[in-house]
Amino acid sequence: MMFSNKEVDGVFVMPKSVLSYMNNAKKVELRLIMYIFAEGDGFSVKDAASDLGESEDMINSALAFWRGTGIITETKEGVKIKKQVTSQVKRVDEGYSTLDVANATMNDDEFRQIVKFAEKTLGDLPNASKQAQLYYLYDNLGMQSDVIMGIIAHCAAMGKTRYDYIKKTAEGIHNDGVVTYKELECYIKAKEDSKQFEAVVKRIIGAGERAFTKSEKALVEKWEREWEIGEELLYLAYERTITLISKPSLPYMSKILEGWYKEGIKTAEDAEKMISSQTQKTRKALEDEKTLKAEKAKKAGFDFDFEDIFEKP
Repeated sequence: MMFSNKEVDGVFVMPKSVLSYMNNAKKVELRLIMYIFAEGDGFSVKDAASDLGESEDMINSALAFWRGTGIITETKEGVKIKKQVTSQVKRVDEGYSTLDVANATMNDDEFRQIVKFAEKTLGDLPNASKQAQLYYLYDNLGMQSDVIMGIIAHCAAMGKTRYDYIKKTAEGIHNDGVVTYKELECYIKAKEDSKQFEAVVKRIIGAGERAFTKSEKALVEKWEREWEIGEELLYLAYERTITLISKPSLPYMSKILEGWYKEGIKTAEDAEKMISSQTQKTRKALEDEKTLKAEKAKKAGFDFDFEDIFEKP
């Protein structure tokens, strides 16, 4: 790997900007940056690992730290040191420069804690661009540090470790009005409960992996959040739907559930009692109608049972 360096009679020179990162650099990172400037054009990861007594993975990790600061970059020829100070303040993301991020990391304890938490939780040393995304949440959106770290942990638990995904998720949560860590806990639990409820509904109606439409999702959310429908009641509503229209239908199920909700029914047992009562009322109404027709027929002068004019099966 090739890069330019200024060396005079065994003395090597490093840019003053390196000092900005001294407090946050690990021991291996400090040793590496000194090694790079001292070795000049002869630098290579393999040689550095051997000379410093570190693994190549450790050297590459330390190299990533200094790439993130903007002091060195990778080119087709290898590693190149940026000598001009102006390169240290280039824009990296969301309008922030490497210097903005470096100053925040060095001078703001809370933001430094966020960066360290991200590194530990995601298993990735965030470069300047990634740190800028975190700083955007912290500085621009004004999100509390514990909330940002909570979102990082939540995304990591789902296997989502990309910083752009974390940033987008955090923006959505922020726009939903979440401010404190306690609110975040409630928010995440509500989302997880909704996801589990949707899975129950899909299992009952046999939807498989099919995603709900926007209107179907709105119905399911109402069942869970507003009506607080339990699994047994859902299953009974599904059975009633199949009995009455012979096919699964969320809108039809919703009509059934709405009727039960308005009647204050919360359990499948109460719903079955209501169904039984309605069935008895329907049968009685049919019998009353049959009797009334028979009486009208007799009054009209017909001396036979009204049903006798129909062929019985």
